[in-house]
Amino acid sequence: MSYADFDEDFQEADVPENTKEAPCGQYQCEITRFFDNETQNGTPRLNCVLQVVAGEHTGKTLFKSWLLTQSAMPYIKADFKRFGLPVETTRFSELIPMLDTDVIGKWCEVVKKPQKDTVYFNVYINAMIDPLDSPTPPTPTPVSQVPSVEEARTVATDDGEDIPF
Repeated sequence: MSYADFDEDFQEADVPENTKEAPCGQYQCEITRFFDNETQNGTPRLNCVLQVVAGEHTGKTLFKSWLLTQSAMPYIKADFKRFGLPVETTRFSELIPMLDTDVIGKWCEVVKKPQKDTVYFNVYINAMIDPLDSPTPPTPTPVSQVPSVEEARTVATDDGEDIPF
């Protein structure tokens, strides 16, 4: 095999757009999952999966990670406090199960920023938000997708139910 055999295919290939992860910016997200793993050098890490719920990047994913080190504990504690967890009265080991029971499904405002001089990013949790108080209005349905009155009546009467107006 020669790598030169792939030169033409490589030249013609388009770089795919990252369709899953949101670019840098500020977002409203739903917290969807927590999981732990380790870095390549064995440092334990806690991860949070966030799904963008408003704006142009709705449905895209962000990842927040905390290295479980002594120097990171003040930042973890601050984020857990933002989550509404009882950080002053509860051990860290007792807070971890609360992430699944008390935090998943909540919304937060986050910002994703590039790390200086690297290809990596940081995600910062700014605040928890109530979905009902969200400053971002829901995306309106395009006029082209709104059914006409006649179409709406047809759909409404197809099941045999009376229309209440």
